[in-house]
Amino acid sequence: KTASTWFQTYGYPSHPEINLLNKGDLDPIFYSSFVAPDGINFDLSKFEMDFMVNSNNESHKGSISGVCEENLTGNPWTGRNSDSLLLRISEQFKGCKVIISIRNQKTMIESLYSNYVKSGGMLSFSSLLNDLPIEGGLIKGKLEYHNLIKKYFDVFGKSNVMVYMYEDFVLEPEVVL
Repeated sequence: KTASTWFQTYGYPSHPEINLLNKGDLDPIFYSSFVAPDGINFDLSKFEMDFMVNSNNESHKGSISGVCEENLTGNPWTGRNSDSLLLRISEQFKGCKVIISIRNQKTMIESLYSNYVKSGGMLSFSSLLNDLPIEGGLIKGKLEYHNLIKKYFDVFGKSNVMVYMYEDFVLEPEVVL
């Protein structure tokens, strides 16, 4: 919902100094071994064997290694798992810099709802957002971006975290890039 697919497909691969680690066949491996497991089921040795060893075998075109994955901020509807992912990132990628893209909350909800309907969802917009037992009812907490950003600032330091608005990227991509 904030152009991560564009960055994964065009932005980072075309940058001469960036080596995107979770590209091609390694993307589902990164997701399944690093992003998807909750704090209890994360297996560091599995991640290192499945992803880190394979990504180190890839040819490196750039001096900056990175990963780009929209779900590193947790479940897209609830933010669930965002705290354990933040700590996992800080432990596995020591000294890294973090880029966070946020989107106007109103258009973010509309985009998520559009994806929900395209994926077969049948609830009305209002029903989805107001029914707490359904993940859509928990989106309001996820959209309180300041909470997540503050935690990233606390863990990585403000100088190592760049936050930009998706809308700024759409209007002036060269400024954001």
